[in-house]
Amino acid sequence: MPDPPGRLRPALSGAPETLLWALWHRAAYSAGPLALLPDPLAADLVRRIDYPFRAHFGAPRPWHALRAREGDRRIRSYLDRHPEGTVVILGGGLETQFWRVDPGPGVRWITVELPEVVALRRRLLPEDPRRQDIAGSAAELAWLEALSGGAPPFVEAAGLFMYLDPREVEAIIRALFARFPAATLFFDTVPQGFAARTRRGLPVTRAWRAPAMPWGIDHDAIAGFVAGLAPGARTEVRTYADVAPWLAPAGWCAALVPWLRNAIAPCLVMVEGPGRPAQNASGRASRAMWSSTALTKRASRPSGKKALAISTYSLITTFGGASPWTSSAPAARNRARRVGSIRSIGHFATSARSVIWSIRACQLTASSTVLRKRSTSPSAISPSS
Repeated sequence: MPDPPGRLRPALSGAPETLLWALWHRAAYSAGPLALLPDPLAADLVRRIDYPFRAHFGAPRPWHALRAREGDRRIRSYLDRHPEGTVVILGGGLETQFWRVDPGPGVRWITVELPEVVALRRRLLPEDPRRQDIAGSAAELAWLEALSGGAPPFVEAAGLFMYLDPREVEAIIRALFARFPAATLFFDTVPQGFAARTRRGLPVTRAWRAPAMPWGIDHDAIAGFVAGLAPGARTEVRTYADVAPWLAPAGWCAALVPWLRNAIAPCLVMVEGPGRPAQNASGRASRAMWSSTALTKRASRPSGKKALAISTYSLITTFGGASPWTSSAPAARNRARRVGSIRSIGHFATSARSVIWSIRACQLTASSTVLRKRSTSPSAISPSS
């Protein structure tokens, strides 16, 4: 059956289909008052692809956008140090990171993907002489041969390792740092319990199940896992609550409890190879960089109003299962009545706490503004005794 005019119908299944999952969530948070990740190309791709995004993946969630934003930040930091470096994206799918980061003319940007995904990328994504797509499995390690000399590479494997066999994950990490001791690796993980649930069959919606995830690892085991494969490497492990505590304060509190953190927390992991020198002699930058529970810097936090908008949207879509501007209130209420699981109640409670947290942030911002104005006004300055 031919594709609809102007739209492409992808023929993907299993793990490759998850590239559409990530694209859907990134695009939803790419513009407007809920923007976490400016990504107009992702929103354009959703419009150009003929696929039942909402029916399969449900209401948008912010986690894929947060993962992509964190990856962008890490790559920009790497390119600041290596303006002519090499960035390798393993299992990139329809990731539009290249256009968000907009690297300099001397950068090599390599994406390693399965042949059917590479064919899709070539039909949908703009061409650029700095980009190179390699068709093949990341687990085959042939892509390492394409990396030439020069600066040590930055390798990202976001949304990939959980779909590989554990021995393949170990082989990739071991081979990368054996060949490039000063390389940098960024990837994400899911807990062992969550991976086991996907292998038993985990429905995301009534129409779509998450593919089986052969590999999972708990938060507290990640540093030791990496150390066994790349001795001397420096590892930073952060939960999504560390990256955006304003979005899910209840999740941030839960992440402080070890058994809860290991049971429920997916993680973002940054590994710097043993061959990379420390940032400075004093160690101040290193201590800040390798803190696994440090809160997000003030500059990366949204304003009180924006945090309130995002948290309210998360509350409505979690409990009602629909976007507030695409569904009527009665429809959302009816769907909420049908969804009576403990998981929905837990998500609702987390989102409700997020709204309360954001309201308090707005109140504190207003209070601090009033106090600052009072302290600087002439009437507030008392004469010296």
